[in-house]
Parts: sequence; C-alpha cells; structure tokens
Amino acid sequence: MATKNKTDNISKLSYDEALQEAEDILRRLENEKLPIDQVIAQSRRVASLIKHCKVKITEVSKEVDDILDDLQDDEDIRP
Repeated sequence: MATKNKTDNISKLSYDEALQEAEDILRRLENEKLPIDQVIAQSRRVASLIKHCKVKITEVSKEVDDILDDLQDDEDIRP
C-alpha cells in the first residue's frame, strides 16, 4: 500500500520536481552502497518518475500543437 501512495504522489509532482527527484535518486544509487531491496525500490521509483515526465512532455507537446493549429486556422481565415 505504501508503494501505491508513493506512486500517487508522483502524479502531483511538476515535471521539474519529478526530474530533480529522479536525478537525486540516480546520484544516490551511483554513490552509495545500498541494500539490493533499496536499489530495486529506488529503481522502480525512478522508472515511475521518468514515465511521469514523459506524460508531462506529451501533454505540453499537445498543448503547443493545439496553439499552433489555432494560429494556422486564424491565418487560413484571413483573405
């Protein structure tokens, strides 16, 4: 259940917050000798954070495309 709460918390993070957390975890994984169970849990957390970042990028990309489409539509209307 705790894992679900942590995953739920990811959805509330901004792109920058998620990216920073992923970078922090990766830095710890590189520099510290952690028990294998922690390595696995932290690796899963990073994977979830990266997935969240990809979703955020996709959302922003769609919004930008919509804005550009609106601009194009405005140009098409002009005589």
